[in-house]
Amino acid sequence: MDNRTLCDNLLCADREKEVIKILREAGYWDNPAVWRPYGDLENNYGTIGNQQSEAVAAIVEKIVNAIDARLTNECRVRGDDPEAPDAPQSIRQAVHRYFSGGGRFDPDRSGKLSNWTDALLNAQGDLITLTATGMRPEGRRGQREVSPCITIADSGEGQCPDDFPHTFLSLHRNNKIRIKFVQGKFNMGATGALPYCSKERNFQLIVSRRNPELVPPDAAGRADEWGFTVVRRRDPSADSRSSIFEYLAPSFPAHSRYGAVMSFRADSYPIFPERQNPYARNSRYGSLVKLYEYRWEGIKSDITWGSRGNVLFRRLAVALAEPALPFKVFDCRYGNHPWVVRGIITDLERNEGLEEGFPQSIDLGVARNHQVKVRIYAFKPGIGENHRTARHGVLFLYNGQLHASFPINFFRRQKVRKGYLANDLLVTVDCSSIDRRDFEDLFMNSRDRLRSDSPLSTEIEGKLESFLFQNEQLRALEKNRRDAAIASKYQEDNLREDLLKEILAVNPEISRYLLVGANLVHTGRGSRPSPNGRFEGKQFPTYFDPGRAEYNVGVGRKVQLEFKTDAENNYFDREVSPGKWSIADGDGSDWTNHWDRPGPNDGTARFYWDTGILPPSVIKAGEEFDFTVSVSDERQIEPFQSTVKVKIIEPVNRGGGGGGRRRGGDDAVASPNIFPVYEPYWEGHTTGSFTSKTAVRIAADPSSPTERETWDFYVNMDNEHIHDYSRRKNQPLEAVRGAFSTAAVFLSLAVIRGVSNTEPANDRNNGDIPGASTEDIPGEVARITEYIAPVLLPVVDSLTMNPAEESSEDPQMSLFPQT
Repeated sequence: MDNRTLCDNLLCADREKEVIKILREAGYWDNPAVWRPYGDLENNYGTIGNQQSEAVAAIVEKIVNAIDARLTNECRVRGDDPEAPDAPQSIRQAVHRYFSGGGRFDPDRSGKLSNWTDALLNAQGDLITLTATGMRPEGRRGQREVSPCITIADSGEGQCPDDFPHTFLSLHRNNKIRIKFVQGKFNMGATGALPYCSKERNFQLIVSRRNPELVPPDAAGRADEWGFTVVRRRDPSADSRSSIFEYLAPSFPAHSRYGAVMSFRADSYPIFPERQNPYARNSRYGSLVKLYEYRWEGIKSDITWGSRGNVLFRRLAVALAEPALPFKVFDCRYGNHPWVVRGIITDLERNEGLEEGFPQSIDLGVARNHQVKVRIYAFKPGIGENHRTARHGVLFLYNGQLHASFPINFFRRQKVRKGYLANDLLVTVDCSSIDRRDFEDLFMNSRDRLRSDSPLSTEIEGKLESFLFQNEQLRALEKNRRDAAIASKYQEDNLREDLLKEILAVNPEISRYLLVGANLVHTGRGSRPSPNGRFEGKQFPTYFDPGRAEYNVGVGRKVQLEFKTDAENNYFDREVSPGKWSIADGDGSDWTNHWDRPGPNDGTARFYWDTGILPPSVIKAGEEFDFTVSVSDERQIEPFQSTVKVKIIEPVNRGGGGGGRRRGGDDAVASPNIFPVYEPYWEGHTTGSFTSKTAVRIAADPSSPTERETWDFYVNMDNEHIHDYSRRKNQPLEAVRGAFSTAAVFLSLAVIRGVSNTEPANDRNNGDIPGASTEDIPGEVARITEYIAPVLLPVVDSLTMNPAEESSEDPQMSLFPQT
């Protein structure tokens, strides 16, 4: 079998057993002499097996490598040295220079896919492709255990066959460390996907040819040929404690310790797909990587079609939220039209699925004098799940690539309280401006999670919580969502509120423990009118005036500067002609990155400075700072400038009963509002979808006038145990529903009380693991009440129907009517 035929056969194989058969027939499978250790390291499993913890993130690294290869190819073809000082100094500069026509670089707009035409996106997407081949999953939901092959191809610079060991098949080499405009620098992208490839042998095929324009005319040997190899996993043996990854290298050059990969001569090779043919379109150069029977969690059916965020092409759009170049996703098992992936940020900037006034952005000043940009996207009801999964509520991005995320339960935290919006919120945190040292302190090298002990991530997390909780537009939107949901679906007195009150009256110990004297009342159901009038801002403001000239702030506290303006709300965030702001001290030193900037919002712009970030030697009582706030845009000849004085004073003790009114003392749990949920409303419920096992879901009432929660309780009136108990005991269904709801609400209050008095745990990076954090009170209530629901009614019935109690002078009230 010649090399070209062997490569063809391996390329067309879609099952692990087919690959083994092909290699065995070629005489290579059982010959250990033709297999070379990956990275030339016998103990390479420790490195390869300890990278991305999620299979889709590992695919993304392959796509990132393809994008890097295309950028580098365009640079070299034009005669530029990628490592030279005059080479592009960022990814966006490279895209602007090599793909967008060049010209003056605008840091706000240039090099962004959101400015590309559909024709350009489509044409460039053909040059990086991801293709699914193999068997279709079967079953009602396509859940048969079948994993497709995933092939990534690109028309990048490619590699010569003899360079494979130093590029594709290397470990711990910094091949691109000095190139400023590429994403991959740690030599991790080549191996992170291997553990998710075919179950037994982790097969991966690599095919590549160097761009002939980049091959020196005097290059000897096979520099202009297509090289190829197969990577496999060899099980531990008597000579090794762990598995070894190795690749096929049966060619033995003179004076070489190891063999070399195979090659063949061809002017072009079909590495790109067309509809149902995965290897139809020829390319003169580039690279192809095939991941056999690739395993990831989620739907394995058509990866290019679906309205849910867990479809693979949408997960890729989240993981590469703002890619440097577009790519196309094909599923040749189904033959549907391919999908151009341009990143979720580009998608959201182009569609109409967002609430009015969104996206919003915030500039957050963080440690080491950096600033990160936060964008808040609020989807219209039911739209959020079409774009991302529940794992992806907050996206931490670096150069457009996802490096870590918080799940949507982050929005249900006590310190955020956006439960009614949790399913329809997406927040991105762009960390691209931080330096490499802080990047290393913030993210794991696998680039899929935050470091759990990082002070920087703790600081960013805390600021996110604070700004989302305080955001006025989110508060108004959440209140409108709640009011609309209640007004359209629920009626007063659907649950046995009188019974709840009566139980509290005759059982004061319950009241003392759960509510500390609070009353169970319903607080203003129904819609509430929105404020009259609507702010109409100007694209280019005519004034930016400070509300005050002097501010006092306690040591370690936060100061807020407030300005009145007629600027539109997205003045600092819009794509075209955005405003710019800066803050300098009296000596002219730039302090901008110490300040946070949300808004402006409806004529008011605010800037926040947390003095606790700086050391006590700088922030101490008696110090004064003269800050000059400058705001400018392309229409302003001179910037708006205002000088304000910030005085540092001793912190004021705010203990001893300050703040809003409270009922029932410091430990009070605010009164719940109770609403029934019936089966027709399970799917897509505001608080999260219900099932037959769900008992109670809760959400913080955004209309609460204090920072203490008032909870809305949604009780599943068609829980399977309600219907089962009603049938078995021959009890009226409505009576059983009332008993269940009453007991479930008391149980939920006990959970809230217990969780609220527990020291919060660090829930970073726990994904959607149930019970991972005491911060997630709604999650704890849903989880525990579901566990206890099967025994709730039998226990309540056995206690309330006790004959001894029935004969007492003051009988215990039964939750069920006596028949």
